[in-house]
Amino acid sequence: MNVFIICLLLLSLHHIVGGISGTSNTEMPTNIYIGVMLEDPTQKERDIVELAAQQINESKNILANITFSYHLKFFKSADTYEVLSEVCSWIEENITALVSSATCETNLAIQSIAEEYNIPHFAVPKDKCPKEKNNSFTVSIRPSFEHQNVMLFEIIKRLEWIKVCIFYDSDIAFRNVEDMLQEASNKNYYLEVVLFRLEKNKTGELDTVSSLDLANKSSIKKMIVFCNTMNSLKLLQRAANHGMANGNGNYKWIVTTQEYPKGEVAPTESYDETGDELNFFNYSDTGIMTLLRHEMLIKTEPKEFVEAWRSLHPHLHHDTNQTVITPSPLGDIQVTAAYLYDAVRFVATAMDRQVNESWDNPMKNKCLRRKKDIWETGSKIMSTVRSMKPVPGLTGLINLSKSDENNYVAMEILTIQRTSNILSSAKVGTWDPVNGLNLTARLFVFKNSFPPNKTLRIVTIEEAPFVVKEDTVDGPRHTGFCIELIKKIAEDLDFKYQIYDVPDKQYGVKEGDGTWNGLIGEVYYDRADIALAGMIINSDREEVIDFTKPYMNYGVGILMKKPQEQHNVFAFLDPLAWTVWFSILAALFVVGILVYVLDRLSPYSSYRSNDRSPDVDDFNFRNSMWFAFASCMQQGGDNTPISISGRILSAAWWMFALIIIATYTANLAAFLTVTRMENPINSLEDLAYQKKISYGTINGSSLQKYFEKRKHTGIYEIMWSYMNSDEHLPENSPWVESDKAGYNRVSEGGYAFFWDAPILDYIKQAECDLMTVGKPFNLKGYGIATAQGSPYRDKMSMAILKLQEDGELEDMRKKWFERESSCSDDPANLARNANANEIGLSKIAGAFYILMMGIVLSFVVVGIEHMTSNKYKGKKRNNFDNKYESDWRELRPRNNGIMKNSPHIVVRNDDSVVLSPLRPKAWNTSINTESAC
Repeated sequence: MNVFIICLLLLSLHHIVGGISGTSNTEMPTNIYIGVMLEDPTQKERDIVELAAQQINESKNILANITFSYHLKFFKSADTYEVLSEVCSWIEENITALVSSATCETNLAIQSIAEEYNIPHFAVPKDKCPKEKNNSFTVSIRPSFEHQNVMLFEIIKRLEWIKVCIFYDSDIAFRNVEDMLQEASNKNYYLEVVLFRLEKNKTGELDTVSSLDLANKSSIKKMIVFCNTMNSLKLLQRAANHGMANGNGNYKWIVTTQEYPKGEVAPTESYDETGDELNFFNYSDTGIMTLLRHEMLIKTEPKEFVEAWRSLHPHLHHDTNQTVITPSPLGDIQVTAAYLYDAVRFVATAMDRQVNESWDNPMKNKCLRRKKDIWETGSKIMSTVRSMKPVPGLTGLINLSKSDENNYVAMEILTIQRTSNILSSAKVGTWDPVNGLNLTARLFVFKNSFPPNKTLRIVTIEEAPFVVKEDTVDGPRHTGFCIELIKKIAEDLDFKYQIYDVPDKQYGVKEGDGTWNGLIGEVYYDRADIALAGMIINSDREEVIDFTKPYMNYGVGILMKKPQEQHNVFAFLDPLAWTVWFSILAALFVVGILVYVLDRLSPYSSYRSNDRSPDVDDFNFRNSMWFAFASCMQQGGDNTPISISGRILSAAWWMFALIIIATYTANLAAFLTVTRMENPINSLEDLAYQKKISYGTINGSSLQKYFEKRKHTGIYEIMWSYMNSDEHLPENSPWVESDKAGYNRVSEGGYAFFWDAPILDYIKQAECDLMTVGKPFNLKGYGIATAQGSPYRDKMSMAILKLQEDGELEDMRKKWFERESSCSDDPANLARNANANEIGLSKIAGAFYILMMGIVLSFVVVGIEHMTSNKYKGKKRNNFDNKYESDWRELRPRNNGIMKNSPHIVVRNDDSVVLSPLRPKAWNTSINTESAC
């Protein structure tokens, strides 16, 4: 029993010790070996591996005190057996990782062995490989080639190509073509494709002639190349011999080759040197080739990276203050070599982290042996790789945390041409999976000298007075300010042109999918050389096209309907305010009363005069009021005060009346000759802070974008909120479809239209019920649009400046914009007819109304006077009889009967007296002295 227990204890101890020895070895390794397989490498690819290993051994941060060694093997393509044999020999030497740069078939072979023996495999593929399901030990330091295919599709879509010829040279290239076409299908983009596979002929040379002949006969000018670098170069050289590599033929080539290895083609490193390897480029007005390649930003830290870049590019120089160096677009960038450098450093970094955690040395195995030992540390290394944060590398960050492929990728787009025996290129855009395509300039366009005797395609849009389309016997004809301008420029620069109208009737804005419409789109997508119209220069348009110098200033104006003219029959009362009129009336009554009072108080007045007739009162209350009123009308009264106090008051009143009448007379002419209209809107601020009048502009125009950009700024926030509120019905939307629709809506009333101030000034000269209000805002300029880098821009700018200096532009502006207005209230017409203005009856009809009222009132009063006169006279007669009755009675006794004896006095019985005529008979003309008394 005791023996059995002892045996069990010994057996358990054996398993425990064995388990500990099999799981981990805490001793640090002294050497780490990796194997590097290169298929058809360049010398720089070999050298960069050696440099990477040397830097790792010299580094104090990576694998310190550990020797980093490598086995390098390079072989020719399609020799898979040699590759497998070499990898098997490395397995017997305890390698810890494999690094490869090869084609798809070779990488798959290496991957199978790595999976079998748990050896980490870091690949830098030279083409696209299908993904294997069981892929635990292989990762790709180089990003997927699918990114390039996605970028290519986005470029095709941006250029709006619908027919292309595609050249490819292998099954791998065909898979890339399939990926690109699948991307187009997924995005519902119609693309008509003609495929040409380049094969080798009997002599072993690449047959490009037959494919190019067929492509040339197809009349398709857009070419895409999916070939390796050497085959791409041969294809382009042969295309040049067929006249298919020059811009004059409108050929465009996109080459997906990512690098030019040394010895195949070495483009120049500067813009001014000649690249003999690319002398197949013919002289061209535009670039014909666009290259798609990885974007390389050379960082100056750490120093090892600069050393590596100088190993790849001995010409590289930089200032000490630079943090990033961008290589020349035509530089001999060794992309594969750069990723090889990153792969070796990344392996060393992963090994360094694994050594610090746990480590055991690789097992010795043989490929042909059935029984194999599994290296557990290999799985741990792959777990470490997938858990590492992005590691800086020569090509950028290396991130394998979410995929077996490095998901950090940035591509750049280059356009190349050769003119005047000089090869030149420019970086025109970038692409990455997050931000997509970003073009900073137009493809296939370069700055160059102005081509003589060239017929330019000019696109325009009708909008008077810039461009006016007239129907003639010979068909439609374009006239206008811009047409006359381009005619003068063409005469100066000696070129011909053809004009056509833009199909979508738009000036051009950026759509939601990044494309451009209208005039801008026509130029940007190479359908036109020049866009000629009243087109505004702004920053958004300048990103994709170029503009000449402004030929006219621009500002945004506000067009509104004129308010209805108010016809006031009492317009002659307008020169003085109602408060003034009432004050004058009050003063008249006050003065009239004061005249009456002074006449009663003054001892020298007519009222107190001894010579006054008892029944005459010159300044009773009625006469005093009449005197005040007549003096105010400058007519004078029946009498004037005779007292000094009364005359002082009269003089003051006359002076007052003189001033009032002179002021009234001076203002009356202006008020009767100038039409006054009530307009509550006089500025942009007035329009924004009211809700009665709606306002807007053309939907999708650059002016709409202007308001949208400033929707968080001051007054524009209020206006943008109002114009985009949901309270507008569809028929009352602030946005209109065209300028003419805007003019018509303004004419209907209740709407203000924002548009170009020069055009609005032109429109209101014919539409007399319209007017502009406020000062123009958003001041800019009008220019002629050309493609970016176009040789036409600078020459046309010089021609425009010359026309300005000679005064011809100003004469043209007056000719087309300052036409004779048909509106009677136009300032020019008012100034022209300032001395011949007539005052209409409607303006002074009130004076006639007052006269008629005075006439009617006078007859009413005279009627009242007749009605009251008999009673008044009877009362007056009675007063007279009573007054003189006593005198008569006293006189009668004293006449002693004289009256009775008088032949001319008859005394009646009621004591009344009747006088008889002195001459009852007619006068006798004969002289009789006796009866003459």
